[in-house]
Amino acid sequence: MIMMDEVANFQMLTLAGCGLAFELPVVLSILGWIGLVSSRGMFRFNRYAIVLAVVLGGVLTPSTDPSPNACWQARSLGSTTFQS
Repeated sequence: MIMMDEVANFQMLTLAGCGLAFELPVVLSILGWIGLVSSRGMFRFNRYAIVLAVVLGGVLTPSTDPSPNACWQARSLGSTTFQS
C-alpha cells in the first residue's frame, strides 16, 4: 500500500530535479557574464555534457519509460549547447 509520505517525498524530489534543470541556463549565463565560463570551454565540454545528461536522466527520472529520460536529456543538452 502506498503511504502519503512516500508520495509527498516522490513529488518533492521530482520538483527539485525539475527546478535544478530549469535553473541551469540562468546559472550558466551568470557564470558567463562574470567570466568564469566561456563559449569555447562550453563547446569543449559538450561531449562530456552528453554523457552527463544521459546519466542524470537515468538516475533522476523515476520511471523506466524512456520518454521522461529523453525529455530530461533534451532539456539538459539544450541548456548547455544553445547558451548565448
